[in-house]
Amino acid sequence: MSPGSPDKLVHMANQIAAFFATQPGDEAALRVADHLTSFWTPAMRRDLVAHAEAGAHGLAPAARAAADILRDASPRRIDHAMAAAQQPSGRQPGDDAG
Repeated sequence: MSPGSPDKLVHMANQIAAFFATQPGDEAALRVADHLTSFWTPAMRRDLVAHAEAGAHGLAPAARAAADILRDASPRRIDHAMAAAQQPSGRQPGDDAG
């Protein structure tokens, strides 16, 4: 797997989704999307969304749902959704993670 390959992105997204699936609450996809917004580059997020749109081969359900959230929402809208779900965002003011 090369670092930018869809297989690598799917693997990483599924690991993140598996972690958030163990957390209380039912906002795993939202938490995954927030994490990807905080720590992945815009190019990585675009590639994951493109992979999801092309059939999402290998993506776990929460990772697929997170890709859908990323496709449809800006980081600010994800922050608002996290606040509405009473979940702290992983980002700090001025964070330039993308």
